[in-house]
Amino acid sequence: MMNKLQLAACVTLLFSAFLVLPVQAADANWQLTWHGQACFTIVTPDGVRILIDPPDPSVGFPGPAGSFDVVLISHEHFDHNYTAGLPKGQRVIRGLTDGGKHVSQVNISVKGTQITTVPSFHDKNKGKDRGLNTIFVVQSKGKRLVHLGDLGHTLTPSGALGKVDILLIPVGGFYTIDATEAKEVVDALKPGAVIPMHYKTPKSSVKELSPPDKFESLMAGRIVKVSTNSIPIDEKKLKEGTKAYLLSPP
Repeated sequence: MMNKLQLAACVTLLFSAFLVLPVQAADANWQLTWHGQACFTIVTPDGVRILIDPPDPSVGFPGPAGSFDVVLISHEHFDHNYTAGLPKGQRVIRGLTDGGKHVSQVNISVKGTQITTVPSFHDKNKGKDRGLNTIFVVQSKGKRLVHLGDLGHTLTPSGALGKVDILLIPVGGFYTIDATEAKEVVDALKPGAVIPMHYKTPKSSVKELSPPDKFESLMAGRIVKVSTNSIPIDEKKLKEGTKAYLLSPP
């Protein structure tokens, strides 16, 4: 028979075990916040805060406040590379070097989150029209998020990209792939979660972009409209088959 001291110790251990469970579940989440155009704050399951492709305010979207573990720039166009509003000393990784002539060979670890680059083009003419573009691959807790930047051509699965779990993809056309091409990329890569970006919204000053309507139509039955510009993505969402989460514009 247990004495009172032994019983108290068992209850304490049992209670402690229950306290740990919610923390473990929360650690599996990615948190994505869309700031307009191709700009996102990404918080990985490791807790790493990443800002990617902050646009110049003239595009119509104010940049997010605060500091980040790292800021990523896919290419040097004004709607993707605005760093003037960042805190002094902020770590910034630019995907292109030598005036845009080369894609940086990035392979770094930030607090357990791995970040790599994959070269691509901003057009269908191997970069002759708009130059190079950087695809960023962010890996955390065995899952991979891919941000396509201003991708200008379709893709097929590759060793460099690996298995894609979360795909941030432009769908607005004109400067990037359009809705039809975006659907081709989604079908080829088969990610668990798709986040459309870089399309026309009420606040966007880039009038040539198309709205996401056609992409919604092409993805009929697999579109989930989100009432805010932020979404958590966990293991459950990634196992439901490919779904596109259309975030509300900021």
